[in-house]
Amino acid sequence: MIVGYHFIKVPDEKLCISLLKEIKEKHGIVCRRCDSSEYYWKQDKMVFECKECRLRTSLKVGTIMNRSRLPIHFWVVAVNCIISGSFKLTIKDIQRKLEHNRYEPILEMCNTIKMQLERLKPERKSGTSLISFNEMPLSEQHFFTWAECQNESHKKIDQKLIILYLEWLSKSPQIYY
Repeated sequence: MIVGYHFIKVPDEKLCISLLKEIKEKHGIVCRRCDSSEYYWKQDKMVFECKECRLRTSLKVGTIMNRSRLPIHFWVVAVNCIISGSFKLTIKDIQRKLEHNRYEPILEMCNTIKMQLERLKPERKSGTSLISFNEMPLSEQHFFTWAECQNESHKKIDQKLIILYLEWLSKSPQIYY
């Protein structure tokens, strides 16, 4: 069973945006319209803009959070609540924790996260039992990150887990028809 860890303080949106922006820049941004990799960040709109064709791209495009109106920090907190399953939080509990008025968007977000967690489980090849850290299920990565930070402050643990969750959330969603 995975040891549960919940954030001491709910991460703020500015921190999540800056970390997700760094992650997206590290992986590289390519314009959907002209395939250019030249872009700049528009701070006022919180989007990347292509230098060639001026197409604006949101931070959530190409991620599991695509087309969601919920703030990024809601997704980070929801992933943490779902991964830390030993607390058995309900959707209503997550809704209260996020202080959101409506149940349906939180339910849809949690269902999306759970579905992606199932679909992104690595398939272990027969005869091998070793997989790299990046290929591990998110719950195992959560445990190892939490375990290696035992002697660090809660703030540092929170920061490392937020980065881990944003890395996972920034992956392209797996869609099966």
